[in-house]
Amino acid sequence: MLYFASDRPGGQGGTDIWYCTRDASGGWAPPLNCGPVINTPDDELFPVVAENGLYIASNGHAGMGGLDVFNVAGAEAQWQEPVNMKPPYNSSYDDFYYVQNDAVSGYFSSNRPGGVGGDDIYTFSYTPPAPETPRPEPRPEPVPEKKPEKGMVFVIRNLYYDFDKYNIRPDAALVLDSLVGVLNRYPDVRIELSAHTDSRGSDAYNMALSQKRAASAVQYLVSKGIAAGRLMSEGYGESRLVNGCSNGVRCAAADHQQNRRTEVKVW
Repeated sequence: MLYFASDRPGGQGGTDIWYCTRDASGGWAPPLNCGPVINTPDDELFPVVAENGLYIASNGHAGMGGLDVFNVAGAEAQWQEPVNMKPPYNSSYDDFYYVQNDAVSGYFSSNRPGGVGGDDIYTFSYTPPAPETPRPEPRPEPVPEKKPEKGMVFVIRNLYYDFDKYNIRPDAALVLDSLVGVLNRYPDVRIELSAHTDSRGSDAYNMALSQKRAASAVQYLVSKGIAAGRLMSEGYGESRLVNGCSNGVRCAAADHQQNRRTEVKVW
């Protein structure tokens, strides 16, 4: 995959960001425009590939003046709204070609005052703040205290699966144990457990994986003494995502994990 800037015909106007792909034989496909979310009628320049998309310079998106550096999550022609990097990276002058050296340092170019003259190269670094010690929170019941009514649907919070796995993790077992308590409290309640995956992998594979996850959760409940006749399992694959992390969209691992969830429907 190659990203580059060009003012060739067929763009959104001015200089745009384009991409093209290389096939197995080493040849390059015709360039394609990255689309109107990332490109404007003005100029978009200096694309640099990042972990979650691109860093670009633009004078068409809302900024501080001149060229500003933006971070854009996505790939190919599917992008989220560009995010302005703000000071100290951007100023009222031209700021562009932002490159990260590692997680806490890098380089960019600017013609801001204080340089040697014209466009200068600047380096930056920062010290991340020390992480706060998380306060333990009480584990919530997965359903309200009152008796669940027929047709009620709710998400079992914090019941997650590792990528490409369907086994019950120790933290997931604790959450399912609280569901066991609810089912024991209301012995006439019957439920369907539905499992969902993230968008990574093929649709067919994810559908099969979600069905295994739902069945795994049901088997765990049965092992804790819940009658199998009170339980159903269903897998929906990636058909019901809770965020924008669909096929082709690059997302953080935590965002993908939100989609790997289990829901309960009372029937």
